[in-house]
Amino acid sequence: MSEPQQPPAHLPAAPQYPGTHAFPTHASSAPPSAPATPAQPTADPAYPTAYPTAAPAHPAGVPGYPASWPAAAATPATPAGSALGRTAFVIAVITLAVNLISSIVRLLIYTSDFGYGSAYAIDDAIGVISFFAYVVALVLGIIAARRPGPRLLAGIAIGIAGAGALGMIFSWIGIAFLRFA
Repeated sequence: MSEPQQPPAHLPAAPQYPGTHAFPTHASSAPPSAPATPAQPTADPAYPTAYPTAAPAHPAGVPGYPASWPAAAATPATPAGSALGRTAFVIAVITLAVNLISSIVRLLIYTSDFGYGSAYAIDDAIGVISFFAYVVALVLGIIAARRPGPRLLAGIAIGIAGAGALGMIFSWIGIAFLRFA
């Protein structure tokens, strides 16, 4: 035959979590000077759990506990580098578009009755303004690339502005050699 099943013996030991009770407190076991407390319901009184089942609830006005937790931000704040990179990107793309359009319009101006003098003046003005816009976009792109945050638009702006500024410098050098040669 088999031996009868007996519950495990509980050895006296310090509780794992101070301040928690492994067994329910009954009104009859309370000292006479203390008020009687109702019994705490547990899952199985014969086998207490070592882990608490729920976090204690604290009312909203208790000192040391916040009345409500702050709400999480819906969208993370954009770093300053991304706004600067976006600005550099927009300046570089607009300047590139103006230069591409002016190269097409230049052909129409040369073939019109406007004359070469006015075409050169318009072409030189667009060139100088574009060069300074490329330099501004390049500087803003470099600053944005050194800041924390997304760097994709800053890198694109550096590429467009650097290539545009170098292209304008070399075209001015070529024009200068043709004028003085």
